[in-house]
Amino acid sequence: MEAPITHAHVERLDDDLLVTWRGGGDDVAVFVSDSPDDAGLDVRDADRPGKILLSKLDPAIRPYVHLLAGDGPFVVVAERLIPLQGAMNFRDLGGYRTDAGRQVRWGRIYRSDHLGDLTEEDELRLAQLGVQLVVDYRGPNEHETTPSRIHVDHPIRRHDRPISDGGEDGVSLWDKIKGGTLTSFGPDELAGYYAGVIDRSAHVFGEVITMAANPAHHAMAFHCTAGKDRTGLTAALLLGALGVDDGQILDDYELTNRYRAGRRLEAERPALAENGIDIDNFLGLFTAPRRTLTIALADLRARYGSIEQYLVEQAGVTPDTLAALRHHLIA
Repeated sequence: MEAPITHAHVERLDDDLLVTWRGGGDDVAVFVSDSPDDAGLDVRDADRPGKILLSKLDPAIRPYVHLLAGDGPFVVVAERLIPLQGAMNFRDLGGYRTDAGRQVRWGRIYRSDHLGDLTEEDELRLAQLGVQLVVDYRGPNEHETTPSRIHVDHPIRRHDRPISDGGEDGVSLWDKIKGGTLTSFGPDELAGYYAGVIDRSAHVFGEVITMAANPAHHAMAFHCTAGKDRTGLTAALLLGALGVDDGQILDDYELTNRYRAGRRLEAERPALAENGIDIDNFLGLFTAPRRTLTIALADLRARYGSIEQYLVEQAGVTPDTLAALRHHLIA
């Protein structure tokens, strides 16, 4: 018997998509569809075992690749980053494997950086993705600096659920850096900030997880400014509640370094240097260090027992809601 298909991955190469996978033998059938739930009838021949380059794809349609070895089951894979002109970090939380050997559904829940710079084409793409609801974690000052393109009259509903991007004093970390009251901020300091957010904002996380459990809200997106801290904690709680292991949760967290952090560091470096600020002293603020979320998850479990216990006992998520979350978000 051939080994099952594992580690399937999609990578964009200009206008083409490179699909790779392990296992499944030499006769894996490759279906390309516009649905994560229906393989359709568009069958492609692999270039070689474990690899196919997909070209001549309709740019207006998001492709889902369904891989089938023998009697199945299908393994579904898609591009994790949604390429948008006005957001660098809009990502699908689908495809991760659960502790039961199943898969988080693609195309249901997205995480992102802010949506203030979306173009009209980007907004059409969100409509094509079926986004119904956007949860915005940014506070009033962040909204004033960069108003969301998902405005009150927009077809997509926006729920503002502010979580402070600073400490208990309400002053943002960014303002503290510019004001000179914060002289360094590394991975451990970021983990301390996360611990405070987990304590203070449990009710907000509970509300968002409850929204995610309702299929009427799908597809749903949540975001802050950079899409790594408040957003990253939400993604960790959601994936953990679905039975995704810490390794994959941490991998997902670190993707911000690939898609946003490098460009943001280089964009901010000159202006900070002019004010005598070395951005390398603040990598905890501008990057997504694996160590930070590792510490935060360990601290959460030490204080609350587990992600599920935290969600039920602190965040107000009912066991029935967790069951609904798994039912609707796990394939």
